[in-house]
Amino acid sequence: MCGIVGIVDFDSPVDVQRVRHMSNIIAYRGPDGEGYWHNRYAALGSRRLAIVDVEKGVQPTRNEDDMIYVVFNGEIYNHRKLRSDLASRGHHFRSHSDTEVLPHLYEELGLEFVRELDGIFAIALWDCRRNLLVLARDRVGVKPLFYHLKGRRLIFASEVKGILASGKCDIAVDPQGLSDCFFYSHPLFPSTFWSGVRDMEPGTVLTLSREGVSQERYFTPMKRLNHDRPLLRGGEAIKAFEKIFIQAVRKRLPDEVIFGVRQV
Repeated sequence: MCGIVGIVDFDSPVDVQRVRHMSNIIAYRGPDGEGYWHNRYAALGSRRLAIVDVEKGVQPTRNEDDMIYVVFNGEIYNHRKLRSDLASRGHHFRSHSDTEVLPHLYEELGLEFVRELDGIFAIALWDCRRNLLVLARDRVGVKPLFYHLKGRRLIFASEVKGILASGKCDIAVDPQGLSDCFFYSHPLFPSTFWSGVRDMEPGTVLTLSREGVSQERYFTPMKRLNHDRPLLRGGEAIKAFEKIFIQAVRKRLPDEVIFGVRQV
């Protein structure tokens, strides 16, 4: 499952102890390890459930010159191919984890790196050269990511309780969120039940720098990519679905941990 937390503040020095407290609140998301990194403007934390490269895939992970740091919740299914391509371009790796391809891929492609990812993910990346925070969420929002933005300070976490634990966010109910809960049984995205806390939009990248914040969509759900291709029907559609389904299951099978299905 894993959990990520962090604070970026361009106006006041970041207290890494706040990030540790945020991480402790969601410790159950990652029982196999924790890690932290911070500088003047940013502090990142991670709670890890070890699945890929159990021994060496610690977080936060970084690139070769320690200028890009990443914490990550999820799994990148095409990480081996990405690693091979990056290695052929001269990148060096410290582990075989899927997380470690992220800082190197960002080095090559910038914010476009998310378009190359096949997986489910919530990513927080800090670029030391540009003093830039990058948050990215997978295409349909499988992995959770929430944030609170006030001025030039942004707090993020895998769960709202992690943000509230920072002590930098007022704990107050959002009246509209409360109303939506009564009417729709849940808050309407991107609002949450809590004032000032936002649910990161799936298929988007959010950046924060000294100049401000921006958010861009890199994926539109349910968009037909090839309008010239005829729609499949009947048995042909069933066979195509079976092929895609088997491929989807196969690429999700873990390498290093025990898995299985039990019939009850």
